[in-house]
Amino acid sequence: ATLRRAAERPSFADVIRQHAFRGLAEARDQAATPLLLEGTRWGRPSQGRRAAAGALATLHRGRRDADAAGVRDHLEQLLVDRDFRVQAAAIEACAVWADPASIGALDRLVARELDGRLRRRAREVSRDLAEGNPATDEVRRLRDELDEVKQRLRALHERLDALDAARAAKAERKAEK
Repeated sequence: ATLRRAAERPSFADVIRQHAFRGLAEARDQAATPLLLEGTRWGRPSQGRRAAAGALATLHRGRRDADAAGVRDHLEQLLVDRDFRVQAAAIEACAVWADPASIGALDRLVARELDGRLRRRAREVSRDLAEGNPATDEVRRLRDELDEVKQRLRALHERLDALDAARAAKAERKAEK
């Protein structure tokens, strides 16, 4: 509820709204979808629109149901937005979403767009989606977390082995007496 109220609060460079949108996505609050869709609407501040596009992708990442398809279509419509930065955010949202169904929309952007930066990034995302490459930053983060969990597990096993050995030694001494 606090994030929803914050998303309606105006601020310099739309900072409060940006962080509220990201918070709603990280909280995995599916009920925030209409608010985020409204946040991408033309006429709203660009910074908040970009954050809403990214939040939609984060919130619906990995989903392939009908509701998610509608959100994906909305993000693909942002690929033809009049605001360059919103277009760039929509490309990144497609990368986060990682749904190969977006390849066609990305390829259409490459064919019609004049800005080389957008064309290059759209080509990269389209290629990664076609090859099935996941978002590398997230994969790297997950691998790091997995390595940390493995190290902690090893340390716990060592402690458990040491405790078992100490208990066995204590039982032996007690049995000798």
